[in-house]
Amino acid sequence: MTTKKYAVAEKDLVKMLADLELVVVSLDRIGSSSDNAEEVRLRAADFLGNARMFRRFARMRRMLWNVFDSNASAQTVKKLEDRLGRVKVWRPDGAP
Repeated sequence: MTTKKYAVAEKDLVKMLADLELVVVSLDRIGSSSDNAEEVRLRAADFLGNARMFRRFARMRRMLWNVFDSNASAQTVKKLEDRLGRVKVWRPDGAP
Protein backbone atom coordinates (compact mmCIF):
# COMPACT_ATOMS: atom_id res chain seq x y z
CA MET A 1 0.00 0.00 0.00
CA THR A 2 1.11 3.53 -0.72
CA THR A 3 0.75 6.68 1.33
CA LYS A 4 -1.81 8.17 -1.04
CA LYS A 5 -4.33 10.42 0.69
CA TYR A 6 -8.07 10.11 0.21
CA ALA A 7 -10.73 12.69 1.00
CA VAL A 8 -13.49 11.71 3.37
CA ALA A 9 -16.49 13.91 4.10
CA GLU A 10 -16.24 15.55 7.52
CA LYS A 11 -19.73 14.34 8.46
CA ASP A 12 -18.67 10.75 7.74
CA LEU A 13 -15.51 11.12 9.83
CA VAL A 14 -17.52 12.57 12.71
CA LYS A 15 -19.99 9.64 12.55
CA MET A 16 -17.18 7.10 12.54
CA LEU A 17 -15.32 8.79 15.39
CA ALA A 18 -18.48 9.05 17.47
CA ASP A 19 -19.22 5.35 16.99
CA LEU A 20 -15.64 4.38 17.81
CA GLU A 21 -15.72 6.60 20.91
CA LEU A 22 -18.93 4.92 22.00
CA VAL A 23 -17.58 1.39 21.68
CA VAL A 24 -14.06 1.98 23.01
CA VAL A 25 -15.09 3.96 26.08
CA SER A 26 -18.10 1.75 26.82
CA LEU A 27 -16.18 -1.53 26.53
CA ASP A 28 -13.42 -0.11 28.71
CA ARG A 29 -15.98 0.82 31.36
CA ILE A 30 -17.71 -2.55 31.06
CA GLY A 31 -14.35 -4.32 31.48
CA SER A 32 -13.59 -2.26 34.57
CA SER A 33 -17.04 -2.74 36.10
CA SER A 34 -16.55 -6.23 37.53
CA ASP A 35 -13.96 -8.87 38.31
CA ASN A 36 -16.42 -11.56 37.23
CA ALA A 37 -15.49 -12.52 33.66
CA GLU A 38 -18.92 -14.00 32.90
CA GLU A 39 -20.68 -10.84 34.10
CA VAL A 40 -18.38 -8.69 31.95
CA ARG A 41 -19.01 -10.94 28.93
CA LEU A 42 -22.78 -10.66 29.39
CA ARG A 43 -22.64 -6.89 29.85
CA ALA A 44 -20.48 -6.53 26.74
CA ALA A 45 -22.84 -8.71 24.69
CA ASP A 46 -25.83 -6.70 25.94
CA PHE A 47 -24.10 -3.44 25.09
CA LEU A 48 -23.10 -4.55 21.60
CA GLY A 49 -26.65 -5.63 20.85
CA ASN A 50 -28.48 -2.75 22.52
CA ALA A 51 -26.20 -0.10 21.01
CA ARG A 52 -26.60 -1.75 17.60
CA MET A 53 -22.83 -1.80 17.27
CA PHE A 54 -22.84 -4.40 14.51
CA ARG A 55 -24.94 -2.07 12.38
CA ARG A 56 -22.68 0.85 13.27
CA PHE A 57 -19.55 -1.11 12.38
CA ALA A 58 -21.11 -2.17 9.09
CA ARG A 59 -21.87 1.48 8.31
CA MET A 60 -18.27 2.49 9.08
CA ARG A 61 -16.97 -0.30 6.88
CA ARG A 62 -19.28 0.77 4.05
CA MET A 63 -18.16 4.42 4.37
CA LEU A 64 -14.50 3.42 4.16
CA TRP A 65 -15.07 1.09 1.23
CA ASN A 66 -16.93 3.88 -0.58
CA VAL A 67 -13.82 6.07 -0.29
CA PHE A 68 -11.71 3.41 -1.98
CA ASP A 69 -14.34 2.47 -4.55
CA SER A 70 -14.76 6.11 -5.57
CA ASN A 71 -11.11 7.18 -5.56
CA ALA A 72 -8.67 4.30 -5.79
CA SER A 73 -7.42 2.51 -8.85
CA ALA A 74 -8.65 -0.99 -9.61
CA GLN A 75 -5.16 -2.26 -8.72
CA THR A 76 -5.27 -0.57 -5.30
CA VAL A 77 -8.74 -1.96 -4.58
CA LYS A 78 -7.53 -5.44 -5.59
CA LYS A 79 -4.53 -5.14 -3.24
CA LEU A 80 -6.86 -4.04 -0.44
CA GLU A 81 -9.22 -6.94 -1.09
CA ASP A 82 -6.26 -9.35 -1.04
CA ARG A 83 -4.97 -7.85 2.22
CA LEU A 84 -8.38 -8.01 3.89
CA GLY A 85 -8.80 -11.57 2.65
CA ARG A 86 -5.86 -12.52 4.89
CA VAL A 87 -7.44 -11.09 8.05
CA LYS A 88 -8.02 -13.88 10.53
CA VAL A 89 -11.73 -13.54 11.32
CA TRP A 90 -13.50 -15.47 14.06
CA ARG A 91 -14.86 -18.86 13.13
CA PRO A 92 -16.74 -21.37 15.24
CA ASP A 93 -14.65 -24.25 16.57
CA GLY A 94 -13.90 -26.76 13.87
CA ALA A 95 -14.92 -24.49 10.97
CA PRO A 96 -12.47 -24.15 8.04
